[in-house]
Amino acid sequence: MDFTKREHHSTDNSSWQEQFRKWQETTQKSKHNKTPYEILGVPYTATKAQLKAAYLKLVKQFHPDLHPTIIVDINRAYQTLTK
Repeated sequence: MDFTKREHHSTDNSSWQEQFRKWQETTQKSKHNKTPYEILGVPYTATKAQLKAAYLKLVKQFHPDLHPTIIVDINRAYQTLTK
């Protein structure tokens, strides 16, 4: 093997971030067939205060020790919508 040759990797972070975002959306929809809004149980017009209230309510309802996979989905949905 010739280790002196290096493959060129793109340093454009925006394209990587866009691909990652699309991957997240695809995996989340195919996994649950739900959007982040549906996971949190809020309308598409929800304000940040409504998102936070729904998030806190779900976190209390589905304790991380008892429902670790559900909490991951709730956290991901909240993080996606509040960015």
